[in-house]
Amino acid sequence: TNVDNLLQMTTATERKNLKIYNLNIDASYAKCGIYINNNNLLGQYIKVTNALEKCIHIVKTGVSGSCNLNDVTCHLSEIGILIDATDCKIAHYHGYNCMTHIKNNSGLTHILDCHGWNFNTETRDWITGSSLIETNASLVGVDIYVDTLENGIILPNGKQYTSVLIQNLSYFLNTSSYPSTQQAPAVLKNYENYEGYCRIDGLYGDENGWKDSSNKYPILIDNINLSKISITNVTNSGFRFGRFKPMETNEDIQVTSYNIIVGKYVSFIERKVKYFNYNIHCFLKGSMNTSCPDGQILSKIEFIGQQLNNLSNKTRVIAKFVSTSTDGLVYNLSCKIENGTLTIYNNTGTNLGGAGNYGTLYVYIDDFNQN
Repeated sequence: TNVDNLLQMTTATERKNLKIYNLNIDASYAKCGIYINNNNLLGQYIKVTNALEKCIHIVKTGVSGSCNLNDVTCHLSEIGILIDATDCKIAHYHGYNCMTHIKNNSGLTHILDCHGWNFNTETRDWITGSSLIETNASLVGVDIYVDTLENGIILPNGKQYTSVLIQNLSYFLNTSSYPSTQQAPAVLKNYENYEGYCRIDGLYGDENGWKDSSNKYPILIDNINLSKISITNVTNSGFRFGRFKPMETNEDIQVTSYNIIVGKYVSFIERKVKYFNYNIHCFLKGSMNTSCPDGQILSKIEFIGQQLNNLSNKTRVIAKFVSTSTDGLVYNLSCKIENGTLTIYNNTGTNLGGAGNYGTLYVYIDDFNQN
């Protein structure tokens, strides 16, 4: 016979500020592994497996739930952690084969270091419809790792006065369990119907060579209304981000390295930069290890990919050298675009790079037409 809750922690005067440690539960035949209805509960080193509906369910009692769970493992359930209480903190979550790893229905939830991954088995499809976080309220997340799931974060419907703030989100696909016929993965789901504010600062995607049935790389983020969605600091291997595709430089960009070493990744993103008045479509960053005299070519960057060689003379480019040897002094550089090649000149009146003036080159390219 199925039971509702294998372990139930309810609020009572003598049970406030309850602490639990080193708990390992096989919740087979139970709808819920641990049911928490207790203010200010602290739990650490908790593992729940095989719950029929949810491994852990946190509900609200009184003004707030204020539940703190650290080092939590949830395996093989529809939901890993269901949060129906405010002011909860989940740290160091590791989940395996949960269709929704964390479902948040109450505000002021904080999630730190969260890794959820799924893998299809002989008896069940654990990928289709899977997600790491589904939230219906405000949420703050730090170091979020989406591993072989169809959706990263599912945003709520409406909810004008909510905010979803994420710092550092990684997305990885294990191709042995993610067939090409699978729906392409998405960092954000339901953003079209979301009326609040969402910010992701630091996004890395690694598709691990996965392509869909049309032999195309997945679009991890489609074109988004940027007034409510902000995504910054994107690096990537293989994913497309709408029409802004981060990619490795050795695939589509050739650098004639006079004095600069361009980093491994070039990011094609769309975001506002505070001291510009227009969207940035392409961003390159490189380090200068040798000296470039005044009046000389600093570097040539040739866009050789079929979709990348359409730079025109009308494309707006801003190049800056930021010195790390002189307290961040910024030098504006001149640029020329011709036949798909960007040439950057040092016309600052001083030598740049090399001993005594180490620094970093930043290049922003606007109106970059990529399909």
